[in-house]
Amino acid sequence: MNNKISEIRTRGVPGGGNKVTIIGDNLAKECAAEITHNLERTFEVTGYVKPRTGLEEITNIARKEIDELTKKDMVIVWGGANNVAKNESENGLIHISNFVKQRKHTNIIIMSAPKRHD
Repeated sequence: MNNKISEIRTRGVPGGGNKVTIIGDNLAKECAAEITHNLERTFEVTGYVKPRTGLEEITNIARKEIDELTKKDMVIVWGGANNVAKNESENGLIHISNFVKQRKHTNIIIMSAPKRHD
């Protein structure tokens, strides 16, 4: 099983305009391409995906890049299904809360963990 971080860069204006950074587990894999398709070319969209991982690891993905974002930019955090599956929802919420509290310099969108059907 491959459990390393995949970086997905999409079209946009590297180094210029607004940045959208997507971090998540398997659920976020296609998200960067889909968001790029629906945004103007002035946005630089980058996705960091680490399959089969919980929110603790997800919130540590691309820490340096996220810390350099500004109020013009956005981080989308998409994960939590693995925490829910392991009955660790409370632990996942703690990591999300800490992530948001430490990053008041940018905009953050938290996507909810979908219900698992396996």
